[in-house]
Amino acid sequence: WCIAQRRASLAQLQVALDWVCGPGQADCTNIMAGQPCFLPDNSRGHASYAFNNYYLKNNKAYGSCNFSFLATVTTHDPS
Repeated sequence: WCIAQRRASLAQLQVALDWVCGPGQADCTNIMAGQPCFLPDNSRGHASYAFNNYYLKNNKAYGSCNFSFLATVTTHDPS
């Protein structure tokens, strides 16, 4: 899994989230209001979901879980 770093500020995560769900073309549908992964409604959780979607979409390619050092790969299920 590709998840948001704990040290990342909410402002930094929001910028990365805006990119990954926009120009990065991750599928962020499930973290929209009223969708199954919307809750809890927080930038860290939403960023982790979007980062992981992007990472998987890019076949776990080297560098696809970075986002200016705001993300990291983990083997522990974040859910």
